[in-house]
Amino acid sequence: MRSLVSVLFIMIAFKGIAQENVITELFREYEGQENFTTIYITSKMFEMIAQIPEQEDEEDLLNVIRKLTGVRVLSTDNYEDAGDLYQKAYKLLPGHGFEELMIVKENDKETKFLVRQNREVISELIMLSGGRESFSIISITGDLRLKDISRLSKTLDIQGFDHLEKVDDKP
Repeated sequence: MRSLVSVLFIMIAFKGIAQENVITELFREYEGQENFTTIYITSKMFEMIAQIPEQEDEEDLLNVIRKLTGVRVLSTDNYEDAGDLYQKAYKLLPGHGFEELMIVKENDKETKFLVRQNREVISELIMLSGGRESFSIISITGDLRLKDISRLSKTLDIQGFDHLEKVDDKP
């Protein structure tokens, strides 16, 4: 019985590592390439931000920031194969525990929001956006709820995140 439990824990651990590696590998493949911008904000940065004395109107935002463990951004506005990259990235995600939350189509651009969650807790939110020559993927990790994501979208000036402003976890 102990060996069965040990095997189950090992399988769960490897599944978590595999899910993380899908996003990590995508970032590693394109970071440093011409025309690509990558940003990685670590949990240490969020810890430091959370220590800043807050104004009364900033309390909700700082509570959300305290729940974040990382933000990664990979983007380009000038890449000939952006559409193929978008399709490649999208095909990787659903098979690794991500589910679609919302799809927005504007002109030649499509933006998908995907989440990996356990019940109402979202461990990762992905915003995947692609057009003819543009591509971006944003990964936000933490211990979040839909209302937290809505709060972030109202505060952050990230193109595409404004679509999440109306999202909350009310039935």
